[in-house]
Amino acid sequence: MTTDSISSVSYAESMRKPWGDYGAAIGLYEELVHRDGHRELRNDLAMSHTNRGNALNDLGRREEALASYGASIDLYQELVQREGRRELRSHLARAYMNRGIALRKLGCLEEALTDYGAAIGLQEELVRREGHRELRNDLASAYMNRGIALADLGRVEEALADYDICLALDEELVRREGHRELRNGLGRVYLNRGNALWQVGRLEEALAAYTASIGLREELVRREGRRELRNDLAGAYMNRGNVLRKLGCLEKALADHAAAIGLREELVHGEGRRDLRNELARAYMNRGNALDTVGRREEALADYAAAIGLREELVHREGRRELAGVLAWGYAGHADLLLRMGQRQEACQRAREAVSILQGEVTRTGRADLRGVLEFAEVVARSACD
Repeated sequence: MTTDSISSVSYAESMRKPWGDYGAAIGLYEELVHRDGHRELRNDLAMSHTNRGNALNDLGRREEALASYGASIDLYQELVQREGRRELRSHLARAYMNRGIALRKLGCLEEALTDYGAAIGLQEELVRREGHRELRNDLASAYMNRGIALADLGRVEEALADYDICLALDEELVRREGHRELRNGLGRVYLNRGNALWQVGRLEEALAAYTASIGLREELVRREGRRELRNDLAGAYMNRGNVLRKLGCLEKALADHAAAIGLREELVHGEGRRDLRNELARAYMNRGNALDTVGRREEALADYAAAIGLREELVHREGRRELAGVLAWGYAGHADLLLRMGQRQEACQRAREAVSILQGEVTRTGRADLRGVLEFAEVVARSACD
């Protein structure tokens, strides 16, 4: 089971083919089904729409992916609900879940919840009532993805309930039945559960969840050579480092943050993974926070500057407007530290930059978290500039 992973009977195939191949297949099936009356091929047509949606989603073309998933769902609903093709319920459930993932990534969280709920309803019927135990991983994926959307909406206790169901299913598959190929998915369950526990202040439980995630991923990356999972491992170290800082275990926190940065620097600078620059910036920001906490302010400034440099490149040179808020967040933290170090002029400039960006982002997105950062940046600006 994977977090935010596209699920499809033929997903591995869809990742190997360009999305346009599915468009050609859809054109042929549409002709056969609608013009020539081969209604027995509707399942193949629906699957082609699902796979095209997967490929488009992977390319970030969410709106087009939604259209493909919608066409697939319409066909499967006709087959399952109107014509009694109950053996296709799992396909319908996967199409709902995949559309839910695309909706969530577009910020349509309530609509995503509706699709996840439809997927869970179908899969619960198949797994719990009819004994299709081979579909437990699909059911776990649906609960995990719904949990993520619930957490995004601030409904953290509901998210935790979904994560707990997912965790029970995945633990059964991995620990009791030996499905070792699902260990990375189990690591993601623990990571997301840790994130939710962090949000509600249950820090000791969050620490245990992150440690479990790290244990699974260390085994995969270090012992089994799954190098493609290094960024996931880095994320678990970074999040555990944040919890350790809150718990006052500062040296351990710094060690975790150093591990996260080491992995991401290897990926970004050593292997040219420019797509992970924002993840590296996040790691620098979090280590900067820990260094500030222990009073190593010059080192903290250097980490903040490294994070800001990466994000300025992404936002200002490459047009990644969706990262403007986190860039401004970095400006605000940098300004606060500069002010506490007595560098009022530099702090004033940084704080004003933060306020300017955040005002626009709050208006554009309505994000409550950015409103709080804007208020903080305004306080720093008043203190530094007056």
